[in-house]
Amino acid sequence: MAETRNFGHFRIRALRSFGAVRAGDVGGWVEREDQLSHDGLCWVGGNARVRGNANVRGNALVCGSAVVRGNAHLSGFANVCGSAVVDGSALVCGNAHIRGNAHIRGNARIDGSVVIDGNTVVDDGYIVIVARGI
Repeated sequence: MAETRNFGHFRIRALRSFGAVRAGDVGGWVEREDQLSHDGLCWVGGNARVRGNANVRGNALVCGSAVVRGNAHLSGFANVCGSAVVDGSALVCGNAHIRGNAHIRGNARIDGSVVIDGNTVVDDGYIVIVARGI
């Protein structure tokens, strides 16, 4: 983790090369080191932020100016980019792509190969699961 600090966040730095990320690359912002797993290929890039008790695992990506906060959890190959926000106790996993100004909140669960874009809001209790092909 890099030493740069901004509003209680630390800017991350890649410890190893993986995918398009090279060792030493500077990424986005986290409040605590344990919010970004060292297993898999997950990454927080750009000006994205991970706050509160939120975490990023597996091969998930947070980029652009996206924010993942509260008790939200990203895993699998999930992508949260643009100005999207995932918060509350929301779960985004599988191959889900959340982008634009989309807001996933509450206890929403997004799974599978789905794209949620624009100004879409997925709220408490909604479950979006797109079955994967066999």
